[in-house]
Amino acid sequence: MGDQELLEIFQKELPEHVEVETQFIIEDIDILSIDNQQLRKLPKQIGYFTNLRILYLNQNELTTLPDSIGHLSFLEKLLLAENKIENLPGNIGKLVKLEEIDLAQNQLEILPDQFADLSNLKRIDLSHNQLTAFPTQLCQIRSLEEIDLSDNKITEIPEEIANLENLKILKLPNNQIKTVPQTIENLETLQVIDLHDNAIDTAPLGLRDLPALIDVNLTGNPVDTINTWYEGKFAVQKLIKYLRQYTRSEEVHTCPACGNSQPVGIIVCNNCEYQLDHCYVCKQGFTSREKKLCPNCMALFHEEHLGPVFKLTGKCPKCKHKMR
Repeated sequence: MGDQELLEIFQKELPEHVEVETQFIIEDIDILSIDNQQLRKLPKQIGYFTNLRILYLNQNELTTLPDSIGHLSFLEKLLLAENKIENLPGNIGKLVKLEEIDLAQNQLEILPDQFADLSNLKRIDLSHNQLTAFPTQLCQIRSLEEIDLSDNKITEIPEEIANLENLKILKLPNNQIKTVPQTIENLETLQVIDLHDNAIDTAPLGLRDLPALIDVNLTGNPVDTINTWYEGKFAVQKLIKYLRQYTRSEEVHTCPACGNSQPVGIIVCNNCEYQLDHCYVCKQGFTSREKKLCPNCMALFHEEHLGPVFKLTGKCPKCKHKMR
């Protein structure tokens, strides 16, 4: 049976108003898009499309998925945002090549145990659901790099989170978390952690010495000193280690007040004591390299130092203000 015949069978199972967009690569259907079609039920014939890599099902009215979803053994991305999904079938654990799943804005309270079998999963978005606990299944997926659990009802972070040896971004704002486990200090690849608007009443000391951490958001928690506790710890010291671009230079810069030239590592003119512009990250002056300015706090940066951080967080490393 050819791909076109399979598509026709599948379409017969869909409501008449539903339009399906497909992209053909040679003879195999590679991408299937059924976004925003008011789809209430995904036909079990979805299992026929065993060569699918990407399946778009955003903005529908799905409450679950058929067991046949497990037949899509080549699926890499499954996008299910803005549905009404209350549960997932155990067969979802058979999607062994899945790298990204978007389940934002659904009605999930738990994940099936088989979710832990998604051994290649890198990114998961479970924001705006009804989760009351951090899914421990996620702690068994060592490939995970990004987890978004924003806007749920989670009360604690499990100690097993230390197993996520590749985790870079962890988002848990707008939950009910009271403490952060000390085991979080083992997440040596963690770059961003967002815990704003929770119930944290003790400064999570395990974050202090994480070598890759460059952005921490703890605003909106009940400890008054929680922000001053971390002020400056990540903006400069950890950022330099993260970028690994800081080297002493033999370049010179010129004082705009008196014209004196001196090494870029000296930021106060040794002739007239004028303070020269310098990068907030590496504390070196500017030569011909391009400057970047934060419009909020007016801090200056070398483009090569600001660029990787801005790409990751979209914020100024000094004042944490959103930058464009």
